[in-house]
Amino acid sequence: MMSYRNENIISEYNGYILLLSCSSEAELNIVVGLLENNGIKAKIKKTDSGIYPGIFSGRGAGFDIYVRKEDFKEAKYLLDTVQRESAEEIEKDSYEKGINMLETGERNINELSKTTKLPYKASFRSGLILGLFLGIVLMLGFYEGKKTRKDYPSTWDSNGDGNADIWIEYSKGQIVKQIYDQNFDGVADAWQYYRDGSQYRAESDENHNGKVDVWAYYDPPGERERIEFDNDHDSEVDHWEYYKKGERYKYKSDNDRNGIVDEWGTMKNGFIAERNWSFQNDKIVDKKTTYKNGRKISETYDRDRNGEFDELIILDEFERVVDVKKEGEF
Repeated sequence: MMSYRNENIISEYNGYILLLSCSSEAELNIVVGLLENNGIKAKIKKTDSGIYPGIFSGRGAGFDIYVRKEDFKEAKYLLDTVQRESAEEIEKDSYEKGINMLETGERNINELSKTTKLPYKASFRSGLILGLFLGIVLMLGFYEGKKTRKDYPSTWDSNGDGNADIWIEYSKGQIVKQIYDQNFDGVADAWQYYRDGSQYRAESDENHNGKVDVWAYYDPPGERERIEFDNDHDSEVDHWEYYKKGERYKYKSDNDRNGIVDEWGTMKNGFIAERNWSFQNDKIVDKKTTYKNGRKISETYDRDRNGEFDELIILDEFERVVDVKKEGEF
């Protein structure tokens, strides 16, 4: 599911600002292809980078798309216009033609280009990508008309194998739930929940054993706030990650699975910045490691567990020991 950044929040990445987030490579290719075809350069950042892989953000790993500051308004206008004009074309030509456009995307590239009033040359790489984009548009609720959502398709076959793998539920004309079969085995394994048009929770069964083991929570604008993991699949959360302005900034873990947090740390610019361990689960920090741009630069220990660090190990760019300082020397 694609989502724009909050207009009041500016997230920067190497001089570029966040345009939107995508939850799959298919959505990523659609947007990047459209931007590049219109001369807008984009940078991609995987949202599962850093210490802990496999961040759940819908179906699979997520991606953030960044554009230059001077291109942001043009890029957003381009995407908004494509979505709006696509929805108007579907409504004008009736529900049946809209479905037909999804099934025969190649034929409709020329048709859409003739009827869409874009100030840009908006062309997609293939009819399949166009069909997928229009499918996303429909699921996002851009199809408006006299019929209620109950009259629209509630199941989708995204891989074309003849079996439904996406199920959509509506209430009072708004989407309230999306269900996915991510590995196409006929069994649902991911769920997205919506309130007032914004996603507020997502769940996933990552090992496909019939039990949810990843939970994601979102604020009202749809920005991720927290993701919880059950890594050993015992129905108990043992890893938590927290987000601010779309960036993961801290985490905590219960490594020995006794219900008490024994590791915690912080992130900066998508990289791990600091990790702390309490070997006896009593919040005394026995070991702390610090990082710079994702590389470990030091280890600090409290070997006598008196609450004060008594040894500092400094590492070089290859994480080799270059100096060791004892208590009183640092």
